[in-house]
Amino acid sequence: MNSGQSQNNDLREIKSMMEKSTRFLSLSGLSSISAGIIALLGAVAGFLIMDDGSGEFIDRVNLESPFNYDIRFWYLLADALLVLLLASAFGFYFSWRKAKRLNLAFWNHTARRTIYFFAVPMIVGGMFTIILLVRNDVTLVASSMLVFYGLSLFCASKYTFGEIRYMGLSEILLGILAGIFTSCSLIFWALGFGILHVIYGIILYKKYA
Repeated sequence: MNSGQSQNNDLREIKSMMEKSTRFLSLSGLSSISAGIIALLGAVAGFLIMDDGSGEFIDRVNLESPFNYDIRFWYLLADALLVLLLASAFGFYFSWRKAKRLNLAFWNHTARRTIYFFAVPMIVGGMFTIILLVRNDVTLVASSMLVFYGLSLFCASKYTFGEIRYMGLSEILLGILAGIFTSCSLIFWALGFGILHVIYGIILYKKYA
């Protein structure tokens, strides 16, 4: 091996070490795929809950007083919380398994920093969504969830794979469309949290395993 090849190998090794220390590489494409499948199942359940032939969720809401909702709204809320719980559990498992397989530290400074930048917009978005529910303005709930989730991905992308940035921007775009076309908000929700997760999960899995 000549000196040029040796230097190239050294540079690759240094680059690899820097990436491991500054980027959260344990994120698994399977986490995104599983989250997308769970979200799609949740969306199907949501459509079944809403289905009376009209397709208008707002018709199911009593706007006279805060939280005076049709019982089907609470079914939808339980459905969304179950999707969040299952997606988070599978996401944690697949990322932990990848870290173990690659002999990477799963919970380190980079992971904490990634979660911090992801969590801040998510917490703000959750608070804003609660405000919408208290005010009985449910038509923008799906939109706000998509927009703030997209912002979370965009902020966290600096410390993980670059593809996450474009996924975040796509979620924001779908959230804006859900805010404009409110009667189709559940469809945009399914596209953002379901289809988009599966697509980007496949990309991440093929590229980073």
